[in-house]
This record gives sequence, structure tokens and C-alpha cells, in this order.
Amino acid sequence: MTRHRFKTVIWVAMAIGLLVIGMAAAVGAARLLAYFQQGADPASALNIVPNKPLDWPVELAWLPDDENSGRELEPFTRAQIEAAYIRAWLQLTFSYQKGEPFGLGTYFTGAALGAVEAATESGLEMEQIATRHSLELHLYSADGSIVAFTDHAATVAQILPAGYSEEVGTYDVVMFLEEGQWKVRHWQRTALIEDAARQYPQPPLPPIRGINYYPQATPWDLFWTEYDPEIITQDIALMRELTFDTVRVFIPYQQFEDQPALLENVQDFMDQADAANLRVILTLFDFRADYQLLSWPDADRHAETVVTAFAEHPALFAWDIKNEPDLDYDSNGQVTVDAWLAHTIRLVRRFDPDGRVTIGWASAENAHTHADQLDFVSFHYYDYAEQFATTYAQLREQVSVPIVLTEFGLPTWNSPLFPNGHTEQEQAVYYAKILGALAETDSAGFMAWTLYDFTHVPSGVAGRWPWQKGPQRELGIVDRDGEMKVVVEVISAETTPTPIPTWARFLKPFWLTVMATSGAMFFYLYRKRRLRKI
Repeated sequence: MTRHRFKTVIWVAMAIGLLVIGMAAAVGAARLLAYFQQGADPASALNIVPNKPLDWPVELAWLPDDENSGRELEPFTRAQIEAAYIRAWLQLTFSYQKGEPFGLGTYFTGAALGAVEAATESGLEMEQIATRHSLELHLYSADGSIVAFTDHAATVAQILPAGYSEEVGTYDVVMFLEEGQWKVRHWQRTALIEDAARQYPQPPLPPIRGINYYPQATPWDLFWTEYDPEIITQDIALMRELTFDTVRVFIPYQQFEDQPALLENVQDFMDQADAANLRVILTLFDFRADYQLLSWPDADRHAETVVTAFAEHPALFAWDIKNEPDLDYDSNGQVTVDAWLAHTIRLVRRFDPDGRVTIGWASAENAHTHADQLDFVSFHYYDYAEQFATTYAQLREQVSVPIVLTEFGLPTWNSPLFPNGHTEQEQAVYYAKILGALAETDSAGFMAWTLYDFTHVPSGVAGRWPWQKGPQRELGIVDRDGEMKVVVEVISAETTPTPIPTWARFLKPFWLTVMATSGAMFFYLYRKRRLRKI
């Protein structure tokens, strides 16, 4: 190579390198810009506390005013007092988040300001939020500048290094109107209301033979938005034909927040289930992954809407607070997730005192959490069938309430490119082992995952890769053509399928691909060697 060509090659290489570096810098800058334009990230990066709007959906109600409260409190002024009082609590939340007084002088004055500033200067590591208030007006001054009231149900949730606590207290409050702004001047807790969440009676739990359900053509995020009553009629009839007496379905949190009219479809589903004598477990907050305290009031209002809509429905069997919340431990922290669960259990109990409550844990290892607050413990199991009896026994040692296996199954997915596929016969054997082991326990029953195989599986369910989506598509007991799989005989007739011989695994598509590829390579090398000899 000549010197000129050598220099040209070097300059071209340098130009390409600079181009790559420039593109990387541009991509990095764009990502950094996007990072700082996202709602929550600037707050975490710059230690800025988010500013929630004044219509923050904290539960607040007025009790009847005292007869001798003075002049009548005008609706406009009452609304101003509500907003200022809620915001005072919220500002205290912000201060605890920052670990120092933060904007408290805007909503507190006098002795109350000194008290809350001292509390937030104490260095106590704590997150706190007030989620409910019940106000009784005692005084509204003649000049319209002073109000006095009692908050009879100030519900305060606190997350400390030592754990979670939630208190319901009575507070005496005096607020002054200063320069057009209502401020808290006197604020004293006078009593704690005993927690009644543990005092709800547990209704008897009948045996459960259940199934988890999505319509075959419209599963997960399409279930309620593409709801078809005729399909539901057919599928409920199929469930009853297969001897199932209970069905578990899911209420996606964000979807129902955006489209509350979807509750009409849930109503139709519940009505059809009731007509067929099919019990329903409604699973709340599906796909909700944000457990930070500032989001609790929004979730509370969602729970209130759904629970009050169906608390009295005859088809309702139980409320499942959250599907597999233990999978959110890594992203949100176990203390915060468990705190929100405890809070929401109390909330659902308040809106439906006679209803059953459970939590659908992904692992039996975590299923003891809050067990003393639940009517039955439910967990999911997709591990080896031979280990099930031991897993159940360990859980039983930790809890005293009934236990239900609310998810289990084995996919019949097979691929010529990926291992670990299973046949229908293997699925049937797996079911037989699990149900056989369950029958030897004191379990209240089971719920299989799931009725159908699917073609559509959102990436957020199992992942984007073929080896993740594939098995999730074929966990049903009815295939995509509507044909019953072998496992149906195990569930319905409780028959014992023939065990699978060890050699049969090599007849699956993956191993056939491996053998065919190995044979082709061997033949190629053999031919190449023969040609060399010739």
C-alpha cells in the first residue's frame, strides 16, 4: 500500500470514528434532555418535591355542623377551608420527604407552625401521608376570619425505617384567615381511634374449583375495552361445563382510571356469572406499579369506585387486592409495597365490611404477609410439582387462615429453536401431580391458569422475547382452535394420565432440530473428509 493510500485510510477511519462519537453524543444529549423533561425524574435528580394540585383526591367529608357554630359557613368558604386544610397536611408530607421544613409557613401560623417545623427538623426519617378526613364545624366567627372544627377520622399512614403504621385520630383544629389565606393556627390530636380492621368476621370459605379467565381473542388489555357479551355467555357456559364454580378476573388500574365507563362491562360480566351460579374473584389494581405515598389517594378513589359498585353483587366471591405484588418489591421496595397493601386492605374492608379479601402472591414464600388481615391466603405456583407439598407445608406453618392455590399451570408451547417446551401429556401429568398433592392438604381449593391459549400477549405481561411470550400464550386448557387439551380430563374427571417416558422428550421440536442439525453437520464433515481422501 502506498503512503498516500495509507494516509487516506487513516483519515477515513478518523472521520468514521468522529462521526460515531458525534452520533453517540447526540443520542446521549437527547436522552438526557428527555430525562429532565419527564415528570418524576427531575424531582428525584434535583431533590425537588412534586407539587400536587389542590384537587388532590384525598377523602374529605363534612359531618353536620354544630347548632351553635355562629354564622353559616358559605359553600365557597367551606371549599377554601377544605383545600387549605388538605394542603397543610400535604405540605407536611413534603417536609418529611425533604427532611426539613418546606413551605410550611404558607399553610400554618402561630403555635401550629412552630410545632410542625420542630417535628420536621427532628431528623426523623419518615414518609407520611393523610388519606382521609371527616370534619365537624364548631365555630365560624362573625367576621369570617376564624373557624374551629374537629377532624374525627384523620387517617395518617407512616413509613419508618422500623416499618409501617397507620393511625386514625381525632384532631381539634383552628384556622385563621390571614391576608386572604386560610392557615392552621391550632392543631392537636386529642384521641386515637382503635383500628377495627382486624375485627371483621371471616365468612366461611366453601371449596373452590376455579379458573383464571380472559376471552381468547381479547385477553389482558383488550378484555374490557373489546368486551363482547355474547362471547362471555359462551365462555361462562364452558366454565360451568368443565365443572368450575369460581372464576378470577382482573381490573386494570390505569385503564379503568382513564375509562370509568368500562365498569358497565364488569357489571354485565358479574350479572352473567350470577345467572350461571358462577362465583367471581375481582382482582384490583392490575398492572399498577407505582406505590409511592403521593399516589395513594388516587388509588383510594379507584378502589372506592370499584368496591362500592360491586360490594353487594351476589356473584362476588372475594376481592383480590393486587395480583403478584411481590414482583414489585425490587422496583418499589418491600416496606412500601407491604405498607400500601395493608392500607388498601383496611380501605376495602371499610367499603365492603362483609366481603372476603385476599392477595394473589406470586410466591408462597411471601404469602404469609398480612395473613392475619385476610380471609384466605392465595399464592401462585409454577415450579416443580414434586416440590409442591413441601412448599405448601412451609406456608401452612406460617398462617392459620384457609389457603387457596389461585394460579398454577404448565405451558404446552414448543419451539424448534428454544428448549424447555412441553407436550399436552406433560401438562396433564403436571396437573395431576399438583392436584394430587393439593388433595392431601387442608387447602380450600385451586384456580387453574388459564381457560384459553392466546395469540395476543402484551410485552408487559411476560417480556418481549419469543421464549417469554411463547409459553405465556399456551398455558390454557383449551387450545387456540377451541379443542380441549388432555388436561381437561384430569380436571373434570380427575383421572391419572400416563407418565411420560424419559426418551419422549427427544421427540419435541427443539430436540428434533438439534438432532437434525447435528446429523447435517456430521454428514457435511464426513463428506468433506471423503473428498479430501479422494
